[in-house]
Amino acid sequence: MNKIKKTKVVIGLFIFIVFVATVSYLLTVNQERVPLTPVPSPNIPISVKGEYPIEFNVDRQDFNFSQRATVDTKERRPLDKDFLSAIAQKLGFSSEPFIANDIEDGETHIYRSASAGLVAYIEKGIIRYSLHSFPAGVNKNLTDEEIKNIANDFLTENGFTKDSEYQPSSLAFLAQRAGEGLYDVPKNEAAFYQVNFEPGGTDLPILTLNPENSSSYVHVLPDGNIFAAVIELYSVKKGLITYPLKNYDQVASEVGSSVLVSLDEGNINLTDLPEGAVTSVNISEISLSYLSDTSDNLTPIFILNGVAKVEGFDNDLKASLYLPALSP
Repeated sequence: MNKIKKTKVVIGLFIFIVFVATVSYLLTVNQERVPLTPVPSPNIPISVKGEYPIEFNVDRQDFNFSQRATVDTKERRPLDKDFLSAIAQKLGFSSEPFIANDIEDGETHIYRSASAGLVAYIEKGIIRYSLHSFPAGVNKNLTDEEIKNIANDFLTENGFTKDSEYQPSSLAFLAQRAGEGLYDVPKNEAAFYQVNFEPGGTDLPILTLNPENSSSYVHVLPDGNIFAAVIELYSVKKGLITYPLKNYDQVASEVGSSVLVSLDEGNINLTDLPEGAVTSVNISEISLSYLSDTSDNLTPIFILNGVAKVEGFDNDLKASLYLPALSP
């Protein structure tokens, strides 16, 4: 009887061990088969040919960023035609729009008057407004706050946005230099002021592939009138996963893989530069933003600002580079 009991105990123990081993094996196999969530990567096109050294001269104490961030999503708002018609009427367009179907931009509504134009991309939710020429006016020496309020009032009073739906994010003072392009200038020398806007609900500023421009902005003249506006209508859907961000040492070691996106404040067409034209870049400033690229993802990137040496130019040029911020 004792032998039978012992035998049963041994058999039971053996079965239990086999069961535990089998479960452990299956769990291991299942874990190996579970795909890891890949770290999202922004789509940053490389426009400059050739390699060049990049010096990273940012102090460690100036690297003060969060350790984690989400990847958010733009939820576009296709334009309702009644909504668009109401905006056009408020802006003084009395005629019906010309409607085109563009291969890239889709259905496009074009309004024109003697003094201004309005173009709307229905599926993309983008509206562009501009006067045909700069009107003469007197500089009213507006404060920065007054400039932002004028731009915000233009958007809300003409029905582009609702109150507090979009917020001013930054302000630039711009002027043209001898027909060469637009440059940041002292406020008293500006031909107009650019107020950049972005929708609420984001933890970081949102940049486009052109670091000088937001996807939504208003141009205010020194006399307080509006010269132009671009608004991209979308809401931000917060990501559910938080990803670790690169630390100072990672950025310093990976700076060579950053992508040059702007030279001379965006006034040089990077694709026109011959291979090897950029000979060196020196980085002195860093900031963190979301990038709105050709997809609808809003992915964290580091913006690296400094100067570059470029063949054919006697002086150093302002340079901006993008580096993906999520740690692999």
